[in-house]
Amino acid sequence: MWRDRVVAAATIFLVAGSLLWYVGSLPEEPWLAAVVMLLVTVTGGLLVWSIGDHSTEAEAASWHVPLREESAVPLATDDRLVRLRRDLRDALERSDRPDEIHSLLCDLTVERLRAAHGIDARTDPVAAQEVLPQDLWRYLTTPPRGTARRSARQLSRALDHIEAI
Repeated sequence: MWRDRVVAAATIFLVAGSLLWYVGSLPEEPWLAAVVMLLVTVTGGLLVWSIGDHSTEAEAASWHVPLREESAVPLATDDRLVRLRRDLRDALERSDRPDEIHSLLCDLTVERLRAAHGIDARTDPVAAQEVLPQDLWRYLTTPPRGTARRSARQLSRALDHIEAI
């Protein structure tokens, strides 16, 4: 084992010395050239020694994460969130687009009522009206007409009420 390492160090000494001599990087004074070569040999020898000791513990690296290790889909690839962001931006900033957010909030409210209270707002609107706050009920039952921009405060209030269900 140690003989292999000595042979590797001697090989590094010869190869590095030859290369440094060939390119003219060694100093002209012989004793200084010997010191440089000794430092290169010691450094190379320690490197070979370390690689020999630790190469059995090394594992192959992989840049690709298996799908089972990913906990969630990245947001940029979730088409629903991209569409929701676009529709919300359009509802708040543009006056030339129909409102896509109102129907989404109605569906979300129906789901939340069903999950939290067991009420189906589509088949039992009276029970839904009793549970929901009055301004949320008014927003949900009067869909916006036209393409005017929506009020950010009204949408925020509606979302707060839906989250509280």
